[in-house]
Amino acid sequence: MINKMFIGDQYPPSSVPSTPIPIEENYHYQLNSKNKFHPAMFYSIRFQIKPFLAEYLYARYAGNIEEGILHLPPHSYLGRSLHELLCPRPYNAPARETGNVCLRLTSLHRGPSPSTYNYLTQANRRIFESRAQHLLHTELFERMLTDRHRRGISYIESIRCFLLKYQIDSISEEGLMKAFYRWRKGLSG
Repeated sequence: MINKMFIGDQYPPSSVPSTPIPIEENYHYQLNSKNKFHPAMFYSIRFQIKPFLAEYLYARYAGNIEEGILHLPPHSYLGRSLHELLCPRPYNAPARETGNVCLRLTSLHRGPSPSTYNYLTQANRRIFESRAQHLLHTELFERMLTDRHRRGISYIESIRCFLLKYQIDSISEEGLMKAFYRWRKGLSG
């Protein structure tokens, strides 16, 4: 196996893994406390969600994107949800997956290791997708109500501003307006 982690004449002790490296593993180098480079390894997971949710996530966490891989803050709602939903990769799962969102899996201080827990089942992908949609709706509906009652801005104009802010092109204003009215109808009972 070729050593991917060579920098200068230093070989970190963990540079020769005892198990095969998964395809989705990525290596980055960081300075440690003695100003020497050491590898900081992370895993990533790629899967398909609704296109407007992928656009929303990439725009909302734009400051946390590195080489096309989205890093959800570990203490955020979606970051915690992702770690909660991860399970061990089955043997028959494809080594390389496709999708419109690629998320970085980070190791938490407590909890399962991403080297083992790095797979989302179809059911867990749907749960993650519904939680991302819940986050989008919460932010949008709060903005719509605030704009309407404090600033006198119409609901449709609030939706337009929201779509422009997050550069979402794959859902219509009418679709979000219908979702808002369904949500409001559910509140009134």
